[in-house]
Amino acid sequence: MRITAAKVIDLRVPTSDNLLGSDPFHIKPDYSSALLHLETDTGLRGVSVVFTVGAGTDWICHGIKDLAQLVVGSELEDFTQSPIKLYKRLIDHHQLRWLHDGVFRMACGSILNAMWDLWAKSENKPLCSITLAEVLSTSDVPGGVINILTGNRKELIPHFASHMDVNAFVYCGDNSAEIKSI
Repeated sequence: MRITAAKVIDLRVPTSDNLLGSDPFHIKPDYSSALLHLETDTGLRGVSVVFTVGAGTDWICHGIKDLAQLVVGSELEDFTQSPIKLYKRLIDHHQLRWLHDGVFRMACGSILNAMWDLWAKSENKPLCSITLAEVLSTSDVPGGVINILTGNRKELIPHFASHMDVNAFVYCGDNSAEIKSI
């Protein structure tokens, strides 16, 4: 699956008109966000949202548009094989690494989140399970303490719902028959 385009949407809500959400630090905030859509040649779309407060949202959007060009034309499989490579490519970019804080980090996070979202959608799995699996694989949590299993629900649910050594599991679905069997 190839990333074919990156579209950034600057979404602003004029909450300062009625001082909604104001506080001592944000006197007249306009709650805003930068939305990133990574389009693919299969029709799947990776989405991420960066929340901002009015002024500066255009900087975030520009940063995302600029950095996203590093993934346009790439294959999702390159990311799924080693997500850390894209992280390092973004963070250690030879001409941009001096920017490290603020806008740059938020733009990098937006791209990485959209890639994770796209990966989860391509696997037809909830994003949280893929993210957790990747975090656990690089953490100090001993192997076997937490196991993330994917596969055919018809085969997995009956076995794990009745297994004496399984203390808990997370079910991601809305099938009433499956829920009842759990």
